[in-house]
Amino acid sequence: MDMVQVSVEFPRNLLSTLRQEPATFVDEMWLAAAGKWYELRIFSQAKAAEVAGISRAEFLSALTRFGVTPIQYESADGLSNEVNSSTDILIEQDPLWDIVGLGSSDVSHVAKKHDEYLVEIQMRANHPHEEV
Repeated sequence: MDMVQVSVEFPRNLLSTLRQEPATFVDEMWLAAAGKWYELRIFSQAKAAEVAGISRAEFLSALTRFGVTPIQYESADGLSNEVNSSTDILIEQDPLWDIVGLGSSDVSHVAKKHDEYLVEIQMRANHPHEEV
């Protein structure tokens, strides 16, 4: 991969204020940037996780720390398309990977059910008085 190196300067006391080592601080900066780029819909979940250097499952967990919903949609059609087109959800680090192949499930089936579950939870959180 062709890489570019960027140098960033910040006050020395920032690390002590945040109680972080330089490497941890850099990792957090990448994660925060990836989370924001995902929130702005510049990156997909998979691409943002790659940028942050973590698995997609870890990235989804981290989104809650930043108050960013993992489900992004404009309309019911957009939501349906997002759920139906999600076949790249599972990667080997994802805990759901262990159940692929059980019964009649395959990667796309488990991914779709996983997304439907996430969508239902998000819809209930956003609309607590409506039946989902």
